[in-house]
Amino acid sequence: MLNFFSHWTEHFQQAWHLSYFLSFLVVVGVVFLLRRHSPGSVRFTALMLVIFVLLLAAEALFATLDAPAAKTVMHYSALLVLGGLLIRQVGVFFFRWVIPRFQLQPPRILEELLILMFYAGWTLYLLSGAGLELSSLVTSTAVVTAVLAFAMQDTLGNILSGLALQLDKSICIGDWLEFEDLSGEVIQVQWRHTAIMTRFGEKILIPNSDLMKNRVKIIGGQTLPGRYNTLYFYGSYAVAPNVVVETVEKNLRRMQFRGQSAQTPPICQVFDFADGHITYALHYWLAAPGAAGATKSALYQHIYALFQRQGWYLSAPNRDISHMSHKHKTQWHQQSLRHSTSIKLVFLAQIPLFAALTEEEKEQAAERLKTAFFVQGSTLIVQGAAGESMFFIVQGEAEVWVASHGRKQQVAVLKAGDIFGEMSLMTGDPRRATVIARSDLVCYELDKDGFAAIIQERPELAENIASLLSTRAQELDSVQQCLSHTQLEEQKQHLLHHIRRWFRLP
Repeated sequence: MLNFFSHWTEHFQQAWHLSYFLSFLVVVGVVFLLRRHSPGSVRFTALMLVIFVLLLAAEALFATLDAPAAKTVMHYSALLVLGGLLIRQVGVFFFRWVIPRFQLQPPRILEELLILMFYAGWTLYLLSGAGLELSSLVTSTAVVTAVLAFAMQDTLGNILSGLALQLDKSICIGDWLEFEDLSGEVIQVQWRHTAIMTRFGEKILIPNSDLMKNRVKIIGGQTLPGRYNTLYFYGSYAVAPNVVVETVEKNLRRMQFRGQSAQTPPICQVFDFADGHITYALHYWLAAPGAAGATKSALYQHIYALFQRQGWYLSAPNRDISHMSHKHKTQWHQQSLRHSTSIKLVFLAQIPLFAALTEEEKEQAAERLKTAFFVQGSTLIVQGAAGESMFFIVQGEAEVWVASHGRKQQVAVLKAGDIFGEMSLMTGDPRRATVIARSDLVCYELDKDGFAAIIQERPELAENIASLLSTRAQELDSVQQCLSHTQLEEQKQHLLHHIRRWFRLP
């Protein structure tokens, strides 16, 4: 037994060459450099090296047993494994470490194709070294190759199509495609197929040849950073189309949703007159195709809330089973929005600004309150803009943002029972802050005309209002870090002057 082991060791030493050791060093060095670029290379390399050593050991074993045919098979098998490992690691090193240094990103399929060609070349070289005549091999396999090519023409078409797609980068990973009745994000471009992930989490495999033969629409992603989508809504003839278009664009440009920017504002257009209503087309920028459904839903909610606030009738194509006239529809719509006067009176009784009003004056103010609905993300008022109305929050929350010295910061969160916009209503001054809906909001809105009749009948109310507004103004100034040395009484008189001038009081 000892003599057998001694002979095996001698044959193993003879099988081992210095070139093997150098190949080991190259492979280990490449693995060290690629440990971040190819995390699985360490395990793959270790496995292949173990197989190589085992094949060498088997070669030495068969040499000891005096089995030259088996020894030759093990020898060339070991060379095939080591050469394949060396080709693989050097190829990966070249494509994933060297080429990126020159700001180049060749497609992965090109890397795999070249490595496969070197595999084939190394295999043929070893077969030639083993004594196989390559010319006879090629001749004998020509017919078989032709038969296989004919039988696998679809597969070969997919492979060549996949190579073309990656070489010209017409479709990249991360792109969103619309193909026939499918839509999704490209997550893989393989030899045979391209895999897309739909919005519903479904993975769909599309043959590459189908993508090359048919029309494919790219709707977003790496190749296309964004595009305009269109949704349609319907209004009645009772409101002039130019008013609807202007109001919708003005309000939606203040809206905050993903992908929206000043460079890509929503565009509203009149699309058609038919079926008893006006069809409007709203074109909006979509930067994230994965959020297409959520963005469309948010826009529909904003349009609905806008029509509610304006008291407009939101129509539908051929769905109205009632034969009411547009006038009756509008009246019914407005009536459905009104809260009872008694509820509004209870609400006004809690507002310090209206504490000095008589019950009759409060009832008069309550009748003039309009119910306004805002969807989360809506901008209710804008700092610096003109304003002639104030708002009472009935339900929901809103954020107050103030821009000062080039910075924009959130200064308060308004909740049910809070009011805002009263300064502009009472004095006619520009808005001093921006208010954005933090959640869906239900508000009461009171405009200048609605309050003018009350204060003009009792001009003495102006002094009480000026006192309250003076306190609110100082609070806002302190937040903006621009405190004035003006005393409270002087500021009160200043506001009182503005109120009298705004409402034309004596």
